[in-house]
Amino acid sequence: MAASSQKLDNKRCSRPKIVVLWCIELFILAQTCGAFTAIITARRRCSSSSRSFTQISAIEQNLVEPDYLITDCIDIENRPAFLDTATRPSILLRMLFLIVGSDISFSNIVGNYNDFYIFLESIVIPLGFLSALVDYVASLPPYASPNESVSPNIRTGTADDALIHLYAAIYTVGATWLALRVGPFCPSWLTVLDPICGLSAAFIFLFSLLAPILTLLHDAEIVNAETPLRQMVSVARLGQVSPNEPLVNLSETELLRVKSLIAVGFVGVLFAPIAIKFALANESWWSRVLEAFPAQGTLESSTALFGVFATQASMVAHTVAKAGVAPFRIVAPAFAVVCFILAIAPCVCALYWLGDEISFFSSIYNVTV
Repeated sequence: MAASSQKLDNKRCSRPKIVVLWCIELFILAQTCGAFTAIITARRRCSSSSRSFTQISAIEQNLVEPDYLITDCIDIENRPAFLDTATRPSILLRMLFLIVGSDISFSNIVGNYNDFYIFLESIVIPLGFLSALVDYVASLPPYASPNESVSPNIRTGTADDALIHLYAAIYTVGATWLALRVGPFCPSWLTVLDPICGLSAAFIFLFSLLAPILTLLHDAEIVNAETPLRQMVSVARLGQVSPNEPLVNLSETELLRVKSLIAVGFVGVLFAPIAIKFALANESWWSRVLEAFPAQGTLESSTALFGVFATQASMVAHTVAKAGVAPFRIVAPAFAVVCFILAIAPCVCALYWLGDEISFFSSIYNVTV
């Protein structure tokens, strides 16, 4: 037993080491994301010369009302006030969720993991599931004004408004499930569902990255993904998409929005290995991990919630911009700052504060029962 304990102690990472490892990983992911979007943009510019004027102008044809998700709202007059949009029930719920979430993020920044922190998690997890339900309901028909509800304009892949709401809903469910499963509030009956929930969450996290990548690859004419993209939109719109529905080219505003989803997807993919491990491992595996690394549960639940905070913040930005309150080209950088405050900075700080009682990926996956 002593030898086993000593072996586990040798697997622990020091605070500086684990922070450096995570920052290196974050840098690699950022560079990969940047390189991919740069390649797509360059390829798209080259292929745009071969697109007919009819194809390109089709972006602004047959639209139901001005749709700022497609054309943005740079030149409009008499913009609606932020409070007019913020008083919508869905936005109020997300703002409440993010207010509680900001307390969790701040606690990670200062290293305050007391009973109040556990209380905050007990509040934010149900709010996360409720926010996911709101996103899912919003994705359902009927669709009215593009600026007040899900846009009736059918778009390509993850540029489609209904699919974006479904994307946010399932991502939020997957990450919130993970936060609940690894945290102190996990009910005993939930562990029985690990094979189903784990595989479902892993699929969600992989989809969160592959869907926007496939959308961009198709738009840049690198791959022909017309069938899967149409099927995704059809699922989101409950079959209200004709099998012969033509896929239109992305506008510059849609291209910006889809690129931002790649960053969300890269974060989601980081959760996929542990979700798969839950699906394949014995129910007692996680208990054994917590014996070896006592703060691993706090770290994993916090980082999963950080992903939910970023997703729900993006939905606030999405709703505000499509209502015409501010252009996407202004909202997108502001969203990046909010994500840094709510997710990236707290994650780096959590790695530092919890570094003596956590380990990196390979160690926890190799813990045996």
